Amino acid sequence: MRLGIFMIFWMVFPFLYSQTVVDNGNAPGKYEINFVEDLRFGMDEDRDEFIWPDPATKVIPSSKGYMYIVDPQENRIMEFNPNGEYVRMVAAPGQGPGELIGIKGFTILADGTAIAVDGPIFADQKLILFDSKLKFVKEFRQPTVKFVPQTSLFAPDGKHFFTMMINRGGESGKVILQNCILRTDDFQVKVNVSQAIRPLGDDDFAKTWRDFIVWQLQMNFGGFGVASFDTDGHLYTAMSNRYEITKWRPNLQGKALVIKRDHKPVVRSEEHVTALVDFFCEGLSFSNAMRELFTPAFKKDILKRADAGPVKNPIFGLIGMEDGRLMVIHDVDYVTRKNVADIFSAEGVYLGQTLFNDSALLGQEDNFETRMTFKNGFAYSAITDEDGDNRAVRYRYQLKPVARGKASE
Repeated sequence: MRLGIFMIFWMVFPFLYSQTVVDNGNAPGKYEINFVEDLRFGMDEDRDEFIWPDPATKVIPSSKGYMYIVDPQENRIMEFNPNGEYVRMVAAPGQGPGELIGIKGFTILADGTAIAVDGPIFADQKLILFDSKLKFVKEFRQPTVKFVPQTSLFAPDGKHFFTMMINRGGESGKVILQNCILRTDDFQVKVNVSQAIRPLGDDDFAKTWRDFIVWQLQMNFGGFGVASFDTDGHLYTAMSNRYEITKWRPNLQGKALVIKRDHKPVVRSEEHVTALVDFFCEGLSFSNAMRELFTPAFKKDILKRADAGPVKNPIFGLIGMEDGRLMVIHDVDYVTRKNVADIFSAEGVYLGQTLFNDSALLGQEDNFETRMTFKNGFAYSAITDEDGDNRAVRYRYQLKPVARGKASE
């Protein structure tokens, strides 16, 4: 009887179990992907609203072409019109309702409303809801769920979101770093992309933070979970240490597609690893005690213990595009600030490769936070120049067949 019920379930709901595997091998791309800068604004304006010093600054576009600058250092969200002109402050720093003390993510949903994740470092967070005019509506938290994100990205319908979160302390006596998909209504884990656990440090301040950074670097080098949603609501997940991406059905109703591609290993230079250690340390320099801790000798000890390995991981991040396409961040150079991305069709076919400058795809200090967003036929990003200054950029982009005898790697 149970077998019969199982067979009926299998026949009625085969989509929960079936998935297509697309192995692109090392076939070259048949398309050129051209990104042309259409608008730039930011540091060159002599006004406070145009200065966003945090490397994790993001540009979030609306369906009407307005751009919302998320500035984590100043804890504010600002609105700019399609011409890059400042309009208003959507959320300001403060302790009151709708105000920010530690912005971790902001997403404009498909219906025009928005959600922000906010809270102090290493503490429970709250969600802030905005209406379609980006006016504050309400905020809420789940007091029974320990939720300490470092970044957050919501699905277009707002029902789920991807986060990298760190939990320290508690009865477990462990530090847990989890990259996962949570349900928005109750913060319960829906998909666990990756998880790493280590014991809490002892009372030695320097040793505790040294071991914590080494642990994060080892996960960075060894592989961690990444994810993104496209504008149609499909979830993409992958582990950074192998070139294999899973595309999920809408509302996470099973896996639809597995995308594979052979890749040429990229050598991990000593300069790249040293720069990465610097970025991790700078990202944690939130107090005078932390800044004094990160001496050259301290960083050298971290570098020795982390054991980077000879080659980079093949995936640094995923970015869902429009029309079902997917951008895979394939290489990041923390010295030159160059980012390389592969682009795939909605069917998982490799289309071609493109190069960006000034960390346009992945922020320098945050190896988990992608920067580019696709909307209205444009790509939007924050870029960081060699002086560490940020600017918002809007790109036009076009895919066209490559000339005969020429192909993208």
